[in-house]
Amino acid sequence: MRIISVNKPRKLANVLVSVNVGWSHEPMDKRGISHFLEHSIFLGSEEYPEPDAEVAKYGVSLNGETQPDRTIFFFFSLPEDAEEVLEIPLSLIYSPSFPPEKVEEEKESKIIPAVVKESDYAPWELAYE
Repeated sequence: MRIISVNKPRKLANVLVSVNVGWSHEPMDKRGISHFLEHSIFLGSEEYPEPDAEVAKYGVSLNGETQPDRTIFFFFSLPEDAEEVLEIPLSLIYSPSFPPEKVEEEKESKIIPAVVKESDYAPWELAYE
């Protein structure tokens, strides 16, 4: 995992955490597991059972993206809040709780519809092809 911080003369901090595993690393019988895990970590941890409510206190929303070779998690915040906000996604990444009822809801509503068929293409490349 890498944490990348870029200091630019802006009024917002852009924080990105990259985990170097993506959908191209999935076994054939586990297609969609990377995207599932990306979504599932946002369902909470023991320390932050309602992460959206926690980051909303700072006017922030957490986001993620599953790519062929990595999964990224990111947010924008005021520079003075960035370190405190970063604790929340790190807790979710390292200590997710996977509440069964939330996991099932996420799987049915977002993951299964988004699973890409066996392909060497990223979803946007597949759509283009």
